[in-house]
Amino acid sequence: MAKNMAHISCDEYEKLKQSLGGLGWLWQSYQRERPNDWYEFKYQTVLRNFLANDVEGQLTSQAHYKRFPKRVKLPERAYREMKELSEIYEELQDVLEHPPYGTKSLSELLR
Repeated sequence: MAKNMAHISCDEYEKLKQSLGGLGWLWQSYQRERPNDWYEFKYQTVLRNFLANDVEGQLTSQAHYKRFPKRVKLPERAYREMKELSEIYEELQDVLEHPPYGTKSLSELLR
C-alpha cells in the first residue's frame, strides 16, 4: 500500500524548511523576551518536542526532489506537520514584532 504523498513546489518547500530552521532560535528569543506569556503556554509542549527530538531533521529527510516537473514529494503527514510548525513560526514572529499578541484580534487567538 502506497503512502499518501504530497507534491509541493520547490519554493513552498524551501519556505517551510527555512521556517523550521529558524524556529528554535525564534522560540528561545520569545522565551527571553516574553517569559511565561500566552504563547509559552500554548506551544511549549510542541516546541520542546521539536527541539529535543530533531524533528526538523526527521521531516526534511523525508522530502525528495523531483526533476520534472520541479516539485518536492514528501509524505502527507510530514507535510502537514511542517505546515503546522511553519504557522507557529509565523505566529511567534508576529508576536515578537507586535507584542503582546501580534496583529491578531482576541477572538482569533481563542480559536
